[in-house]
Amino acid sequence: MISNASNTKRLLKQLEHDANQKERDRLNNLRKEVYLKAAEETAKVGGFFGRIPSIDPVTQNIGDGLSEFQSASARLQLVAQPETVVLARELNLKYGEILLHLLKKSTPIHHINIQIKISDSFFENNHTEASRIIAEMKQINESGKYNSEKFIALKNSLDESQSLADLFSKKRAELYREHEKSLKSYTEELVEQIKLVVPLQDALMVAIRKELDLVSYPEKIEQTTQSKFYRLSASLKRLTNKSNSRK
Repeated sequence: MISNASNTKRLLKQLEHDANQKERDRLNNLRKEVYLKAAEETAKVGGFFGRIPSIDPVTQNIGDGLSEFQSASARLQLVAQPETVVLARELNLKYGEILLHLLKKSTPIHHINIQIKISDSFFENNHTEASRIIAEMKQINESGKYNSEKFIALKNSLDESQSLADLFSKKRAELYREHEKSLKSYTEELVEQIKLVVPLQDALMVAIRKELDLVSYPEKIEQTTQSKFYRLSASLKRLTNKSNSRK
């Protein structure tokens, strides 16, 4: 009887231990999934900031570009340690500040994009109309039934369409030059903004790796980041020199 009671007690204790271990494993797997998702979405934010000038604010809510990161950050803050939570909140706020800054910086580009679409539409319409008139004039010539009044009217319409097509073609080319200049300015500002937030990004990644019991080398991370910015700055400088040489 005593032996059976002892065995039962040990069995219950083992079952309790196994149940606790399963719960810990479940929570660890959950945290791992949350952390990896947060790291993934953090890495995507820079790309989103770079795409802002090409996003149409009329048809899309640009702020939605941060929604996935914000969702991942909120989940992270539910399961992370206090130090990591503080970093996630700070990064969330910093991204919001950068977004507002870049939205203002990208406004001239969005305006130019609209003007380019308008000029392109007018160019295509007048170019198509000129092609239609030329085809009709050719048909009259080949028919052997020449009508001077109609031919003169078509010639006048052709001159007008070609003139307008040329006008909007030049306007579009001018807008593309303005777009290139504004986009260069935006990119330079984007790099400066990213430089300010990278230390916070790196700190969050180190904290996440620590919670996942992964080895972290903050010094190497910083060196890698500095190397990336050096290459990026060099690329921007080459782009600037190439742009200036075309002027």
